[in-house]
Amino acid sequence: MVSSKGFEYLIKNTSAEAKKWMAPLPIPYDSNLKCYKDMLSMGDASHGGPNLPKAQALKDATMAYHIIEAVGKKHPKQLLHFNGAYHSNYNEGICWYIKTGYKRSDLKIVTISTSQQPDINILDSAAHKTADYIICVPGN
Repeated sequence: MVSSKGFEYLIKNTSAEAKKWMAPLPIPYDSNLKCYKDMLSMGDASHGGPNLPKAQALKDATMAYHIIEAVGKKHPKQLLHFNGAYHSNYNEGICWYIKTGYKRSDLKIVTISTSQQPDINILDSAAHKTADYIICVPGN
């Protein structure tokens, strides 16, 4: 719905029951984040166009919201969340929503990503700073 019609359509045309499963609307959205700019540059009109990054942002915001809900006011020692790399690379996506969008900078986030590359002994420059820990896997 968001990728084809945008946030406004979602807000006006989603039932109260369906809204219980997503982050409270409207969600904060920063179109200048690298992850959303990159997504916009690879999308075309048939694949969401300018609304494609907004659909991704809704997923990120929803995961972040539910992580914060799980943490609650009593911080558990640890909470482990698995997601695709695009949702947390460069501390954007879910991480941005937790820290900036939902203003929970008190939570410590550690990210792990993978880099598929020919030589696993030297990190490819494209993988630098994608995560706190990067697991190199052979390209073959």
